[in-house]
Formats: sequence, structure tokens, C-alpha cells
Amino acid sequence: MFKKLQLASLISCICVSTHAATINANFIIENNTNASLKLKLSQPNGQGERTLDIPAGQPVSIPVTNNDYWSINATNLATIKILSAEEDKLYVKGQIVYKTNYDVVNVVLNRRSFLDSVSAADGLTVDTMYSCRSGNASSIFNNKIIITGTPGSAMTDYSLPSSVNSCKGVKSSILREKAHYYTPFCFDGTGGSTFWRNSEIYRKSQSCSKASGCKYFSFYYDGNEKLPITIITKTSVVTSDDIKTALDKVACGGW
Repeated sequence: MFKKLQLASLISCICVSTHAATINANFIIENNTNASLKLKLSQPNGQGERTLDIPAGQPVSIPVTNNDYWSINATNLATIKILSAEEDKLYVKGQIVYKTNYDVVNVVLNRRSFLDSVSAADGLTVDTMYSCRSGNASSIFNNKIIITGTPGSAMTDYSLPSSVNSCKGVKSSILREKAHYYTPFCFDGTGGSTFWRNSEIYRKSQSCSKASGCKYFSFYYDGNEKLPITIITKTSVVTSDDIKTALDKVACGGW
């Protein structure tokens, strides 16, 4: 009987400890057009749809939250639709990603929130600002879109990705002087620091196979942060484009 009570108590403790991991963020819209717009944001996990008027020439910010219960790699998506004030034309579409990683004993390893698959109708441009870097329980992520141009024809509605397994942190970058120096500029507005190649491109003999080719390794360093890269190629030559692609994938917190 005592052992049964102990087991019941243990199960009860496990259930209580399985709590929601909260991600807090601000969704910011900067409307630099001459038209009033309307936001429809469909939040995940039964939170429903939120609507907000977006005046012309003014920024608006709304706090958003997502709670996710235990899952090894939990990804939840909120659909963004920005329409004409009359709601008859779709001008911008995309999604907010909420991503939580746990370990096998239900400890939260990291939290992330960023923008994905944002596009705009003809006549408009949409710029995004977000961070791929991870945060903790007290972090507030800022996801911002900036809309410019003149609203006209509606864009064709389309399906958004149902899963997001990567985050591109690099908005633009420069690789120079025979791939020895690399400068990234990030979607979160940071960057500009120059990394230098701290290790020659090398290949381990056991890292080659006829099926997948060879793996080459190196890393770049800016005196503070290290960017390790892996390049897979079926040729014996590693090009500058190969190096830049590998660096763009891991810089600015990308993964």
C-alpha cells in the first residue's frame, strides 16, 4: 500500500511539474503608406483571432504570448494578415514563429520567436526585423514589419509553411579578400562586426563518402564570437560562394 502511495505521489509531482513554457513578444507594425490598414492575427493554441486598426504613417505594437506544454521541439505558428481598412484586399501575409526546445526531463533549454515567410502585394515592400537568438523566461522578443509603398491590387492568398525548422539571421553580408574576412548584417539590426578566418579550410579523411561527398571545416572569429562552418561538396574545390552560404547560415544566431 505504501509503495502505491509513493507511486501515486510521484505521478502527481510529474504532472504538476509539466507546466506551460511561456514566450512573450511584441508584434510591431510600422505603416509607412498613405492608407489605413487592418491587422488580423490568428494566434495558436486556441487563442483565437485578434484584429487591430493600423493608421497610416503610424507604428502600432501589440503584446503577444504563447504557452506551450511539454514537447521535445515545440513549434507554434501565428498567421499574420494585413488587409485594407475595408478588409477586402490582402496586402501582407506571413507568420510569427514561437519555438520552445526542451530536454528529455522537461527542462526548457531555450525559447525563440521570429518572423517567417512574410511577403507583400505588388506596389508594397515589407521589411522585417527579428532575432534568431534564443531567450529565457524573462525575454521579450520584438518582431517588427515595416510596410512602405502605395497599396493597390491585392496579393494572391497562399498557404504558409506548416512547420519551421530553421531561422535565417543574416539580412546581408560581405565576404572579401579571398574569403578571409566576413561581415554580416542581421535582421535584428545588429551586425557590422568583421570576422576573420581563424582556421584554414580543412577536410578530415574519414569525412568523405561516394554518396554525399566530402565535408570541409573551418571557423571565423571576431575576437568575441566564433562561427564554425561545415561545407559539404562533391568536388575537390571549395568556392567563396560555398563559404559565404555556410557562414550566412550560422551568423546572427541563425540555425
